[in-house]
Amino acid sequence: MRKKCVDLGTGCGTIPLLWYKNNNRLDITAVEIQENACKLFSQSLEYNNLQDKIRIVNSDLNKLDGALPLGSFDLVACNPPYKISGGGITNPENAKLVARHESECTLDDVCLCGSSCFCSLEDGSAFVSAPKDLPMQWRQCVNIRLSRKN
Repeated sequence: MRKKCVDLGTGCGTIPLLWYKNNNRLDITAVEIQENACKLFSQSLEYNNLQDKIRIVNSDLNKLDGALPLGSFDLVACNPPYKISGGGITNPENAKLVARHESECTLDDVCLCGSSCFCSLEDGSAFVSAPKDLPMQWRQCVNIRLSRKN
């Protein structure tokens, strides 16, 4: 059976493309809230003749029920927004604001969504994070039982 992977907040789709390059037998889904980013990623897939290999879902992480087969993924990855809403200098360009700040989702949203995607907590999750954010990120994962006990 093929392993199922999902990248939450995929942006231009770098992570799914790397997954496919390293293992073209994976069942890959990419989720992105920004319609323009989905269009650009779709164009990239078509250009590389991969449109049948990677599925793109244009959706809010908080509204994935019905858009994704929740509870069926072996690997969940996310590079979450790294600035809290209202933190730091906000970019006037909306696409960059959404990618960099918690304007559309919070780390809690990402953790909850990630936990609902897994078929088993024995499998893996991956977050990309600034080192200063790791303790907070870990606490939030533990709070929703996303981490497993050894």
